[in-house]
Amino acid sequence: MTPAAPTVLVADDDPLARMVVEAALAGAGYAVLAAEDGADAVRVFQASRPDCVLLDVMMPVLDGFAACRAIRAHPAGGTVPILVLTSRDDVEAIASAYAAGATDFAQKGLNPRLLSERVRFLLRTAGLQRGLAASQARLANAQRVARIGHLELARDGSVLDYSPVLTELVGLPPSAVTGRDALLAALAAADGASLASAIEECWRTPGGPVHLEVALPEAAGVRRLRVDGELGTTGGSAPTLTLTLQDVTRLRRAEAEVRQLAYYDAATRLPNRRFTRERLRRCLRAAGGTRRCGVLVLRIDDVERVIGSLGSTA
Repeated sequence: MTPAAPTVLVADDDPLARMVVEAALAGAGYAVLAAEDGADAVRVFQASRPDCVLLDVMMPVLDGFAACRAIRAHPAGGTVPILVLTSRDDVEAIASAYAAGATDFAQKGLNPRLLSERVRFLLRTAGLQRGLAASQARLANAQRVARIGHLELARDGSVLDYSPVLTELVGLPPSAVTGRDALLAALAAADGASLASAIEECWRTPGGPVHLEVALPEAAGVRRLRVDGELGTTGGSAPTLTLTLQDVTRLRRAEAEVRQLAYYDAATRLPNRRFTRERLRRCLRAAGGTRRCGVLVLRIDDVERVIGSLGSTA
């Protein structure tokens, strides 16, 4: 199925100027909507939700700046590209256009071919921004589901960026995520010191990543967090340290349960034969053929009678 042509709203109280712009955009393959003044532009936008808006500045009822602000205030107008067309080229007009929420501005009477290319650029940029926003939303949702947060630190320990999930993991309100020290203070004393040491070592030895597990005391027990980090840059020359924290409490609990089932008897909670064999192999390796290793076996009589009459639980 061929995708629908992008829709462009052109608002200008000058019929001739509006007709010229409409013809240029239609010739470039766009579906064009027209408005005779700023108030009409707002009404058409609310009814049709165009993909791009072109606003003349000097219009009756609502000028281009007021119309731009009204469109931006609409729930669907937050990200739509708005190009303000003006015959004025002073700094005040440019500043007013951007203050009103315009994406860009252009001189009225611009070559029609150049104008259509400017619209094409604005639409392409808006599409990339929507794609980036959608990607960021998917990433944030994946981090929330996987219980993964990230924190980006400068060399002085100040916070450059962090994800909302991080505040949930460490139990801090967003206002308290002020720097490295706030994160360390939220952890158990010993683990906070270990993390601080690992962070400093990473700064001293570029390329040396951070990998450790820390404990976070809480009312229901202890939360286990896996911390990974490495140095990088964020478009500038100054290096930054990005830490990734993942809640591995359930994973560690499941691993402990699996180990309990594998190495301990379900009824007595005592080490089973598998545990005994592995421990014996470890002792033999430690002996290394130069020392003797003894095994003491104890037998409890009549266990089968107890189990048979009272059951394994008893």
